[in-house]
Amino acid sequence: MTVGESVYKGYIKEEDGNTFKAIMKVVANDGDISILGSVGMIFPITKWEVVKE
Repeated sequence: MTVGESVYKGYIKEEDGNTFKAIMKVVANDGDISILGSVGMIFPITKWEVVKE
């Protein structure tokens, strides 16, 4: 993944049984990848590998 973005939507279940909506956006720009969380967190990905079956 060198350029583009994907959005993933779902729900996260907490230990007490409550759930909340979660949105995660994966963004690639010139080979740099970041994951942006629905609560404003940004996770830069500095190393990854491609796994083939």
